[in-house]
Amino acid sequence: MEDVITGLSIQCKGWKSAYFNPERKAFLGLAPTTLPQVLVQHKRWSEGDFQILLSKYSPAWYAHGRIRLGLQLGYCCYCFWASNCFATLYYSIVPSLFLLKGISLFPQVFSSFVYPISYQTCLHLISLFRSYTIDFLLVLKRPSKNSCTSWLS
Repeated sequence: MEDVITGLSIQCKGWKSAYFNPERKAFLGLAPTTLPQVLVQHKRWSEGDFQILLSKYSPAWYAHGRIRLGLQLGYCCYCFWASNCFATLYYSIVPSLFLLKGISLFPQVFSSFVYPISYQTCLHLISLFRSYTIDFLLVLKRPSKNSCTSWLS
């Protein structure tokens, strides 16, 4: 939890992050080795991230205007990690129950349920295409030494 707050704070103050992977490992930590230990560790991380989201250091308002929007959304997505468990449980359990009961997972092509889903899917694909196109044009517009560094920045 403190690592997220520290990273967010220093980036809001104008510092840039860099990934460093030395050949000789400097720190060797302990990792959970059993499933109960892994679950406890993920529970602690999830609770800490959700606490950050509800604190004064929330990326939603603490970082607003201090860092780029994409970085701010990345921090917010990370802090919503705890609430993602409901979708994971749903997508793990419901299809299995449907298959056991003999219910089709997909609606019939001519049912009235298909129209809103297809409309929503088309809108999602259009917005996705538009965002990638805009991002690509912004990268081309940005001056850089070579194309590789512009994609990495």
